[in-house]
Amino acid sequence: MTGIDLAPAMLDMARQKAAEAGLDIRFETGDAEQAPFPAGSFDLVISRHVLWTLPHPEAAIDDWIRVLRPGARLVVIDGAQYDVASAPPRQENARNSSEYAAIGGKLPFYDGRPQSEIEALLRAKGLIDIGGDPVLDWVEAQSQRMIAEGGTPRRRQRYVVWGERRR
Repeated sequence: MTGIDLAPAMLDMARQKAAEAGLDIRFETGDAEQAPFPAGSFDLVISRHVLWTLPHPEAAIDDWIRVLRPGARLVVIDGAQYDVASAPPRQENARNSSEYAAIGGKLPFYDGRPQSEIEALLRAKGLIDIGGDPVLDWVEAQSQRMIAEGGTPRRRQRYVVWGERRR
């Protein structure tokens, strides 16, 4: 397993969590839009809540497909903040940070995209066996955790979308 991030602090946090869980994971500094790996390096690429942070999300998807072996799978876990009814208030959201406030207008997927749009994008990029799941069980579990922590539950819109690289 290999994880990448541009931010050294995030890599440090990931290393600490992996060590606490007894997991052997290699972490490298890297750009999600230009992964520092040769073509065909991985059987699985997972992106979790990353697309909205990227200035060139479609270029990132192209690169993730590049590093997949034939028959390997790309999985995108994301959500949609554009839906005001399901989005948390901005003050409870990374998009409210000063870093993102300054560059939000330069991020094409800043407010997320619906599941159907990501499925269509993966299809347009040539992936096959496209599928998706609105992960309602995850959303419910998060709501229950918020209640248990004394908070007000908010049903965020989340999903998982996947596709395979042709053999």
